[in-house]
Amino acid sequence: HQEAAAALATELQRRAALGRADGPGHLTDAEVWVDPAEWHSLVQAVSDAADRLHAAARAPHTPGTIPTSTTLVMFALASAATGGGDAAADEDR
Repeated sequence: HQEAAAALATELQRRAALGRADGPGHLTDAEVWVDPAEWHSLVQAVSDAADRLHAAARAPHTPGTIPTSTTLVMFALASAATGGGDAAADEDR
C-alpha cells in the first residue's frame, strides 16, 4: 500500500497543478473512527460512485466533455497507527 500511496500522491500533485478554480469539486481528508457496519456501507457507496464515474467516462477530447481528476483511497487503519489501541479504552477517554 505504501508504494501505491506514494505513486498516487505524485500523480495527484501533477493533476493539482492542472486544476481549475471554477466549477464544482470536492476534497476530503479524514482519519476517523466509525462503526464497522457504517464503514462497510460507506466503502460500498464510494465504490458505487467510482463505478458510476467509470461508466460516464468518454474518450479523451470527446466534444462536450471536460477532463477531470478523481483519486479515491479508503482503508481501515490498525488501532496503533491512530495512537489508539483498545477501542473500549478509547471510549472511556
